[in-house]
Amino acid sequence: MGLVRDSSPPARAGESRELETLLHQAPERLNALADALSSALGALDPNLVGAVARSRARWLGELDRLRIKTLAALARHQADTVAQLRRLRHALAPGGPQERRLGGIHYLVRYGPVVLDRLLAELPPTGHQVIAL
Repeated sequence: MGLVRDSSPPARAGESRELETLLHQAPERLNALADALSSALGALDPNLVGAVARSRARWLGELDRLRIKTLAALARHQADTVAQLRRLRHALAPGGPQERRLGGIHYLVRYGPVVLDRLLAELPPTGHQVIAL
């Protein structure tokens, strides 16, 4: 089993916060749009107000399902990232810094210098660490 399952770029914390903000704001925006439609269509034909209300309920239901799926995908992606970093940490130092299975250069070549930034940002420091390029 490889250390990394896929090559898709990981979602950054800012991206997930932005998604959560958009999903939180979406019902308010949808309700505002439905209110405007209801007013405009109600002036044209009062029977259309009920159609807008039914559409609003469907839209909000679909939006809620989308929100649930998005949050589940974010949670899966975060769990995958944590698992990848644990495997990477174990491969670099399975029993201590002198017992490496794979050298760090392997990850630098495969993923670029961003892997060091991710390691430093995601993993808590444990004792003496030296990372030099």
